[in-house]
Amino acid sequence: MKKIYTILTLNIAGFLLSAQAADPVLHYALDEGAGSTAANLGTATGANGALYHGSTSLVGAAGDGYWVADSPSGSGSSYSMTTPDSYVQAGVLSDLSGVGDFTFTMWLKLSDVQYNDRIFSTRGTAGTGFIDLLAVSGSTASALNLSLQLKGTGGSATINSVAFDATEWTFLSVVRDGDTVTFNTGSVLLGSAQLSTESGLYEGTVGQSAGNFEIAGTAASGSDRSPLGAISDFRFYNEALSLSAIDGVRQSAIPEPSTTMMLSVIGIIAVGLRRRGAK
Repeated sequence: MKKIYTILTLNIAGFLLSAQAADPVLHYALDEGAGSTAANLGTATGANGALYHGSTSLVGAAGDGYWVADSPSGSGSSYSMTTPDSYVQAGVLSDLSGVGDFTFTMWLKLSDVQYNDRIFSTRGTAGTGFIDLLAVSGSTASALNLSLQLKGTGGSATINSVAFDATEWTFLSVVRDGDTVTFNTGSVLLGSAQLSTESGLYEGTVGQSAGNFEIAGTAASGSDRSPLGAISDFRFYNEALSLSAIDGVRQSAIPEPSTTMMLSVIGIIAVGLRRRGAK
């Protein structure tokens, strides 16, 4: 009986570890609910974000109107793009330079999207590299089609997703794993492409950008706007996460009842076997 208990315990630990991601470099929970700062909970230092309206930094209580009492879990707050020029800026981040494989994850709930609206960007008016995620022509909130644009040490590439509905809370992940880039909403594949087949062969790492890192904005152009809506739990990992690890990130914001129940049942069985084995 003790052997069965040990095996079951190891299986439970293995299940939990398989769904666990490494620490993110950037992690903006975007759940402050008030004020003008979006704290970075990731490993990067000096990477807290500041709320902006156009070129104006929202200081203190001036940022209160840019939070909404809505989130993927149904409680708490998220960052709200209330105007087409509202965004979070964290400055020029060295942690986003020299990046090879990567994973970005976030939750989106959008009400209005137009061409070139930014989800996030490190693009500036100058610099040797960038990562830029934006809406393509014809996108709407209910049929959002995204373009990931990369520039680095080996050239540049553009990868597009297929259209998806972002009018309700939607979990989006964008992953570069070697030569492959994939878009997913939860377990649904939105698009996958090989970088080597793109025009302007892209290889190697993302070069240093002179642009500020912005969520829902870009330093490349003042005319490119923010989508209207809300964003929550934005993360950046400097590695390609597995699908199970990505799903673990998703469930950390909104645990599924089936997963919670399964873990509870496994825990109850383990405790029962342990008690029986102790007799």
